[in-house]
Amino acid sequence: MLSLAEPRESLTFGMEFTAAIEAKQVATQEAERAKFIVEKTE
Repeated sequence: MLSLAEPRESLTFGMEFTAAIEAKQVATQEAERAKFIVEKTE
């Protein structure tokens, strides 16, 4: 549960957490695309 005592810290954490999730999703998509390209060229 997030504390409301430090809203800026929790907001920063939330933004960094969201950015990390998005970065993971992008990396996963790029890996899938690379795998697809390799399979297509074989």
